[in-house]
Amino acid sequence: MSFSLIQRKFLIALTGLTLLTGWLGAGILIYIFPGHYFPDYLLIPVYFFVFSFFYISMLERCQHFQPQKLLLLYLVMKVVKIVITLMVWLIYCYFFRTYAREFLLTFIVFYLIFLVFESRFFLAFEKDKKKQDAKHEKQE
Repeated sequence: MSFSLIQRKFLIALTGLTLLTGWLGAGILIYIFPGHYFPDYLLIPVYFFVFSFFYISMLERCQHFQPQKLLLLYLVMKVVKIVITLMVWLIYCYFFRTYAREFLLTFIVFYLIFLVFESRFFLAFEKDKKKQDAKHEKQE
């Protein structure tokens, strides 16, 4: 699988963000709030990494095959993420009631961090796309 330059930049930033937030969050839960660390904590950063990887792959494909639907895909991906997140919350809270509060609060913090990251990336993605379009129009 080959990655475009924008995908590589996104994956590098995503990996850095995931490692940073994962370690920082674990450190906070272990050292500052030791009673609130829960065994499934590491699943949260992995969930957001996988979903964000899927997100960039879909945006790249859309840009190549149907660029006019890029904004629609972005919005659909956000709705899908909310629906899947709610399902994960319900399933986790049903099966692991002991850590439900810690899980939900940690998940919400990660959700907000990755929401800002993905939104900023999409804005940069769109700006780059508009620059490329303007450049192509000048050449013609």
